[in-house]
Amino acid sequence: MDYLTLRTFKRTLLSLAIASCLSPISALATNNYLGVNTNHPSDSNYQGRGATGTDAITLGKSAKAENEASISIGPSALTKGSNSLAIGRSARVGSSSSLAINNSVAIGYNSSVNINNSIALGYNSSIKVSDVLSNKRSYFLENHSSDNLNDSGQGIVSVGTSDGNIKRRIIGVAGGYNDYDAANVKQVKSAVRYISIQSDNTGDLNYDGKGATGLDAIAIGKRASSVAREGLSFGVGARTNGESSIAIGSGALVGETTTTHRSIAFGQNAKANLQNSLALGYNSVVQTADVLAANTHSYFLENHGSDVLNDSGQGIVSFGTANGSIKRRLIGVAGGYNDYDAANVKQVKSAVRYISFKSDNTGDANYYRNGATGADSIAIGKGASSAGGESLSFGIDAQAKEQGSLAIGRSAISHKQYGLTLGYQAATREVEGVALGRGAATHNQKSIALGSDSQDQNYNQNSRGAFLNHNPSKINQYTENNDKNNGVLSIGNNSLKRRIIHLAAGSDNTDAVNVEQLTYATRYYGVNTPVDTNNPNYRGKGASGEYAIAIGSAAQGKGRFSLAVGDNAIAMGEKSVALGYGAQAKLNGGVAIGDYAIASNANSVALGRNSVDESYNQNTRAIFLNAKAGIENDQSEANADITNGVVSIGHHGLRRRIVHVAGGAGDYDAANIRQLTYATRYYGVNSHVEPNNANYRGKGASG
Repeated sequence: MDYLTLRTFKRTLLSLAIASCLSPISALATNNYLGVNTNHPSDSNYQGRGATGTDAITLGKSAKAENEASISIGPSALTKGSNSLAIGRSARVGSSSSLAINNSVAIGYNSSVNINNSIALGYNSSIKVSDVLSNKRSYFLENHSSDNLNDSGQGIVSVGTSDGNIKRRIIGVAGGYNDYDAANVKQVKSAVRYISIQSDNTGDLNYDGKGATGLDAIAIGKRASSVAREGLSFGVGARTNGESSIAIGSGALVGETTTTHRSIAFGQNAKANLQNSLALGYNSVVQTADVLAANTHSYFLENHGSDVLNDSGQGIVSFGTANGSIKRRLIGVAGGYNDYDAANVKQVKSAVRYISFKSDNTGDANYYRNGATGADSIAIGKGASSAGGESLSFGIDAQAKEQGSLAIGRSAISHKQYGLTLGYQAATREVEGVALGRGAATHNQKSIALGSDSQDQNYNQNSRGAFLNHNPSKINQYTENNDKNNGVLSIGNNSLKRRIIHLAAGSDNTDAVNVEQLTYATRYYGVNTPVDTNNPNYRGKGASGEYAIAIGSAAQGKGRFSLAVGDNAIAMGEKSVALGYGAQAKLNGGVAIGDYAIASNANSVALGRNSVDESYNQNTRAIFLNAKAGIENDQSEANADITNGVVSIGHHGLRRRIVHVAGGAGDYDAANIRQLTYATRYYGVNSHVEPNNANYRGKGASG
């Protein structure tokens, strides 16, 4: 109530009081309607002695008006200040010990006013010095200008007591119109229509609307509080401790221990303790600890740019708790369109159609999709891990350890760069190895193990290809040597062999050949012998001489350009030939044909079974040829040259005819019996066979 209104109000009351006093006085003169009944002629107001102030008025026993223009009406009524009015028994403006209280009104039995410019109306209504508020804002006002303050100089109007022991309805109040008119209950009901708050607690923080202490803040509900600017708390015990934050729901909280700006907690006991975050639902929580470490990549994003990082400044949205103790479905989600829209389950199903996983282990290394630690790597499966850059592991406990490696299958492991492993417990242990099949393994670089349990161990890394031409200039090196750095292809192991079937015929020199090609290559050629792994020629190693050929079980071509054909046939000399079982050509140019035929001398021929060329007189002379005069017997003109060898068709205990010999024509052609018969026609010698005869064997002509 402003000063002008108060002054007008007091003047009206004063006029009424004076009129009520003067009218009885006038009536007293004529009608005797004015009367004062007291039995105390010595009373302080007897004969008007109580009106001590200038222009003061008193009416009633012990009434006192002690200051200028004050009025006291009623037994023991008291006014201590100027321009004050007290009406009613013991009504008081000021007290006997107080300073002057000016411009105030107390109406009603025992009503009292102890501050300036104030009005107390009704029995026991009072206004005390302590009722004055200093620098307090009125509730619900829109701004913070000076008219919001309760100024003690403008006074107070009371119809009861400030402690609430006496309170009265003011009835018959018309609806206010101007900003500072009184409002009636009807107007209040209209203002809060459809809003209802029920509480049995009268002593909590927000009971008197004091929960909103932040500038432009709002607090609605028992114990609700908003301590920061523009905060909103709605619900029993809801609290916001941060600017522009919202807490809605019983016990909802924003900023439990520290100031948290621009966050929302929505739901009973929901807590948002991280700036710019949102906790939705009963007991949902966002904590500072939920912020991921810097440079943490979101799952499945294509690149590693700044948008991959979980920036704590952007906040978090939670529908439960980070540890998964509370989790909720988010339903009714439309399919996302832009990169950062939420995706619904239908979209996820479409993305992984025909792909399914099932595992009962929630604690393995890849359960939280953290198995792929290498740059641009992929890990799929329980316990799968991809540590190498651009590596891929697919299967339970599959491991791709190095750059570009691939491991597919349970417990498949690629240990080195660019290894390819496919199969249960398959493994590649060196660079660029390939292992395909259960338990398949490679231990050498670039090798391939194809098939279950296939291995590349124990192979001769520097072996030479069989049947390849020898390089004459390099005794121990072959043009088609198997370089150990190229690896091998294995389709089995030392105890496991496999056929390769449906193999097309090779065309280039280094193509594989199939059996059909091999059959054509060896047409009309066959070797049948029992398997003997100790046989010198078992793996085609019988031809140890340069450009040698060995055909047959245990056949050996040891000499350069030698040929050994037959079981146990041996050609030892250079350009020697051994044909037949056990045949041997021991020196250069020797030829042994027939089983157990042996040519022991250079350029000799042993022809026929068991034929040998041993123990012949290398210096014999030809029979019947004319000897030159004066030359020793062992140096006849046609003496046999030891370097030419001999031809043997038997041995000392074995003689053979040579049949079907055509008649010789040249001097050195063989002659047949027919030619010999013609040559000795008309010549005869009849003698007993006597080996000791001097001319036996034609040796008598020694001169």
